[in-house]
Amino acid sequence: MNYSMGEMIVDKMNINELQEIKFAFEMTWQAIGMDILACTDGDTISKGEVIECVLDADRMSAYGDIDKAILDKFNALPYSERIKMAEGYFTFARYGY
Repeated sequence: MNYSMGEMIVDKMNINELQEIKFAFEMTWQAIGMDILACTDGDTISKGEVIECVLDADRMSAYGDIDKAILDKFNALPYSERIKMAEGYFTFARYGY
């Protein structure tokens, strides 16, 4: 699994934890995406906006179906590293209907 995130994060999390994070990104966006898009002026939002929505307001805890210990470990990473992980998962420039 390549998140294009460098060795620093890989050293801090094992492959199972990384897979859980990937799944939590997916589940969270699936749960909130339509509502987020409905609140926008257009049909799409940027990759950065998607990442911000997924990482914000403890949404991964609410919608990500992720083990609390893994989420705590992820949240303990510097925000810049969490962004890099999400950028590696969300690969499109824009997301929409």
